[in-house]
Amino acid sequence: MALTYADLIEVDLGRLGSAVSDWDSTVKGLKTAAEHARTGMLAKSDAARWAGVNATVTRGFVAETAKEIADLHTEAGSIHHVLDDAHTELVSLQKQIRTAQAEARKWGINVQDYGDGPFTASTRTSEATRTRVRRRRTRPGTN
Repeated sequence: MALTYADLIEVDLGRLGSAVSDWDSTVKGLKTAAEHARTGMLAKSDAARWAGVNATVTRGFVAETAKEIADLHTEAGSIHHVLDDAHTELVSLQKQIRTAQAEARKWGINVQDYGDGPFTASTRTSEATRTRVRRRRTRPGTN
């Protein structure tokens, strides 16, 4: 689904901004969890004097768990960056379009969105302007 002119003008980007903030908190939480996993359980597992089959299985499990938490942190960081970039870009585009729309209105240009992607820009003419144009066209010898 393509983003239409009306979509961009009317969309409330506050919810996307909230999602960016939530993902930022998630990234920070996962960073802390990854550090604790690495410096806590993994370090203790590596330093333990375990022996036997259970020791081998447990060390492997702890190492894999610490890696998974670090991977989650990395993935959450990627999602946060994508959302943050999208939010920043959309806010900028929305501001530019709203500014251009306001400027166009000053010049008497109306932007009409048809809702399926295309839009048109047309000038509005006052009744006085239309009357002057009709008078010019009806003067004798000005065909």
